[in-house]
Amino acid sequence: FPDKDYWTKSPIPFIEHSILNLKRLNPDWNVTVYDEGMIDNVIRKGVDSNLIRQEECDILVGSNDRHGNVINEAAHIMERLNIARLILLYTEGGFYMDADK
Repeated sequence: FPDKDYWTKSPIPFIEHSILNLKRLNPDWNVTVYDEGMIDNVIRKGVDSNLIRQEECDILVGSNDRHGNVINEAAHIMERLNIARLILLYTEGGFYMDADK
């Protein structure tokens, strides 16, 4: 995450190249690039797996009251990504690669 620039949403050629090379070199691997919504879902599933508490999830992904009013804003995407990465590696195993300049 991400394969696009966070601010402009435009593709980043270096990242795309890295992902394609990873797939080419490891054809039997499943390669998943997560977007922001998928990251938040991983964190929510961490609660279901008893890896983090609901309070921690609310701090990370934000929370609303029953009327939809924001109680807590979501944490910065990099903070959420760091936790989601650990949850994924713990629950699913696998390989993590950070591709940036």
